[in-house]
Amino acid sequence: MSGGGEIIKFPDKKARARTEWYRAFGQRLRETRLALGITEAEAAAARLVTLRTYRRHEAGLPHRGKHSGLVSFARKYDLSYNWLLAGAGDKFNTPPAARRRNKLAIVPTSV
Repeated sequence: MSGGGEIIKFPDKKARARTEWYRAFGQRLRETRLALGITEAEAAAARLVTLRTYRRHEAGLPHRGKHSGLVSFARKYDLSYNWLLAGAGDKFNTPPAARRRNKLAIVPTSV
């Protein structure tokens, strides 16, 4: 036996906070995808990433992402960018009734 003993390193608070953020972000992505009724492939295309990368994001694994992909995803599905990043506010920018009206709106055609 050596007399020195082992040094045990505990993760610092910042590393723990980052890990928790990635996990929560992944849960928000998955929750959003399921609420929209889209596939992982459709979500990946909207996020401008590969399917493999999207699955890693949803799994809560650490990643370096471009904000442009998240912005495009948020715009395409009328999502709140703040909610996706931080879980703050409402998930969608418009209320459900307004989203339904927009999908069912009759567009007049010129005769």
